[in-house]
Amino acid sequence: RLRGLRDGLIAGLCGVDGVTLNGSADARLPHNANVAVTGCDGEALMLAMDAAGVCVSTGSACQSGAAEQSHVLAAIGADEDRAHVRLMCGRDTGADDVATAVACFGDVVTRLRAAGGGYV
Repeated sequence: RLRGLRDGLIAGLCGVDGVTLNGSADARLPHNANVAVTGCDGEALMLAMDAAGVCVSTGSACQSGAAEQSHVLAAIGADEDRAHVRLMCGRDTGADDVATAVACFGDVVTRLRAAGGGYV
């Protein structure tokens, strides 16, 4: 169930222009989606998603709260010049939650890019 939700989430997020999956599409946890976003600041993206009611984290789980790029993202060759956000599916996540997150993500990325990416 979680794999299906996660795969739908990844497909929706990566359907936004300039968004790519971090890591393997197959060899990953069944609830984890981590993407790279061109043209947006990660913190601005995280705050805008939170304001819209969708929780995301910047970077990888093992580096939450750190200012520098995660050693995991660096090891897989993730570009430091792109925003990296992580979304998770859980026990209470449903298909409607995934659809809401994907729609919100697309709107927020479009809005931030139009405003200069949210860079300070």
